[in-house]
Amino acid sequence: MLLYPKKTKFKAVFSRKRIKCFASSLFFSSSLKCFGIVSCEAGKINNKQIESVRKVLKRSLKGYGKFWLNIFPTTPATKKSEGVRMGKGKGNIKFWFATVSKGNILAEINGCSWNHAKKVVGYIQNKLSIKVFLFVNKTT
Repeated sequence: MLLYPKKTKFKAVFSRKRIKCFASSLFFSSSLKCFGIVSCEAGKINNKQIESVRKVLKRSLKGYGKFWLNIFPTTPATKKSEGVRMGKGKGNIKFWFATVSKGNILAEINGCSWNHAKKVVGYIQNKLSIKVFLFVNKTT
């Protein structure tokens, strides 16, 4: 099931073209989680990509561990249908996306080995439009 917000104040938002910011520090929400999947660059991840990442994590960590997704698509992207002339207002919402800055933790993994987590990140890299790497929490 694709993720999207249940209710928003406005139907469509003004799109910002530039996403160029850096997450101030890498931190985990809890000290129990061992690995984090961190973005190497800023970009947009749509709801289909987030769903495919969730499916890959669920399938590959079936008996080995748990995972937590830290991103949610909150921004709508609109597009007018093909063959429509200019004007007549803004188009319908086609998909939802999450803006990701460099250094954001996209997901957290717990209860698996380093080699298995590395394999999972390789699968996730093929699904996303941005580069990601595996971050190890040294406190555990």
